[in-house]
Amino acid sequence: MKSKYMNYLWYLLVLVVVLLPLVTFQMPACGETNTWLMGPKAISRIAGAGTMVTKVFLALIQLGTLLTSGMLFRKVFESKEGAFFATLFYMTLPYRHYLLYDAGMWARAMALMLLPLFVRLLISVYTVEKRQIWKWTLAAGAVFAAVAYSDWVIGVLLADVVLVSALWYRKARGLAPLVPGLVLYLPDAGKLLQYFFVGGLEEYQLPLGSIMGNGYRLGRFLTSFMYKEGLPGIGLGLLGALVLLVGLAFVGENFHWEKKCTFPAVVAGVMMILSLAVFPWDLVQRLGMPFVRMVGLVVSPAVFFGFAGLPLSMLGGAGVEAFGKAETDKVKFVQILLILASLGASIYMAVA
Repeated sequence: MKSKYMNYLWYLLVLVVVLLPLVTFQMPACGETNTWLMGPKAISRIAGAGTMVTKVFLALIQLGTLLTSGMLFRKVFESKEGAFFATLFYMTLPYRHYLLYDAGMWARAMALMLLPLFVRLLISVYTVEKRQIWKWTLAAGAVFAAVAYSDWVIGVLLADVVLVSALWYRKARGLAPLVPGLVLYLPDAGKLLQYFFVGGLEEYQLPLGSIMGNGYRLGRFLTSFMYKEGLPGIGLGLLGALVLLVGLAFVGENFHWEKKCTFPAVVAGVMMILSLAVFPWDLVQRLGMPFVRMVGLVVSPAVFFGFAGLPLSMLGGAGVEAFGKAETDKVKFVQILLILASLGASIYMAVA
């Protein structure tokens, strides 16, 4: 029982740390018009306490992210340590902090909150008996639509990953959640398709320029920056865990690569390539309409790196779990270092 309560206290500590910026948070000037934000905006106007309502809203996003990521990783990992560290890395992901506390892109942060929940439901779609699959399909479809309504770019990326996963695992049932999800998303999908192929919506002054200059350089990944030019780094704790995983893969005598890590590694690798400044998005735009409008709406390739945060966090948790099996005498020391690196970087950026 003692270890169970200690486990909950660790999660509570993570939540407290990621909420620290709310102490000095001031509402940024952001132009989000997402449907999901109408609720808190309406309450703010009625109550006349905009900043306080916003703080509560952001706290709920952080709490929701903790719950959804915890649900996913407790399903994925055999050990509590692997699940905790994967959750820790996702919660302290610099990109999420950048969205919430600097850029004010709360709708995208909501999409990243819902992303682990969708993956958790998709796992059940793949694994449950056929007579029960419809329940998980409908639930996953509803969450997919919520992700797409929050941020259409994340929604499109998620749909692509679902398609690839069905081919990867050779199970057509993985495509099932897309059907109810796309049906629920039809109103916004129609507007997007109309803009891509017909045009219009000039009143929103939507961007059409090149996005290549807004991408990452390789060295930028290896930082814990959160508020630098819209290109946050990977985080110190997660970087350390990934170094552990790569090191064990190359030199670990008792290391065994888990098959469950292969697909997330591929997804993370592809997304990080797409986020690079050298990826030829300009060539895509030269294909003409609708590609110019489609790429222009992405605004920054950083969104691909943000999407990669979930599979990278899973790989980081796998690295900690694998190290615990291979080096049992050193695991506690390394775990403490990773916790201090993740939480320490978050606290520093919160008070800096």
